[in-house]
Amino acid sequence: MARVLLMVVLAAVLLILLWPTRPAAASQNALQAWFERLHSRGLPTWLGFGTVEFLANVVMFLPLGFLTVLGWPRRPWWVQVTGWLLFSAAAELTQASLDAHRVGDWRDVIANGSGAALGVLAARWWLRRAVRGAGTRADRLSPTAPDRRSGRALAARRRHR
Repeated sequence: MARVLLMVVLAAVLLILLWPTRPAAASQNALQAWFERLHSRGLPTWLGFGTVEFLANVVMFLPLGFLTVLGWPRRPWWVQVTGWLLFSAAAELTQASLDAHRVGDWRDVIANGSGAALGVLAARWWLRRAVRGAGTRADRLSPTAPDRRSGRALAARRRHR
């Protein structure tokens, strides 16, 4: 299921990355003008359209990294992250070379790779917690369930039976 969902999300990301013009260009221009007005009123310049665009790229690649781990949990994390970094670099090179209205940017590669890395880390954390809590309370209390306590506690338990 995760692999199918990954293909759906990947199709949406490819559509955004390879669209001939900037996605929602009018909205992006309005947002940029809004930030310029806020900057003239004292908003720090580091918080602006570039920051929002960077974070949007992080968020766009986060589910790709997450779903990659769910689809291929045994692949090393660095292989998964490197794959998305290479994918992002290829998309930016395509934007820079083929599209007159799009610009390839190395900062987008960093943002996309960061999003994929965060997704990979989140999925690995989530899977680790799911494996730890896989047994139900009834399973843990069952006399046939393996005892997770130390050897001393297990020996004391056997003596009192």
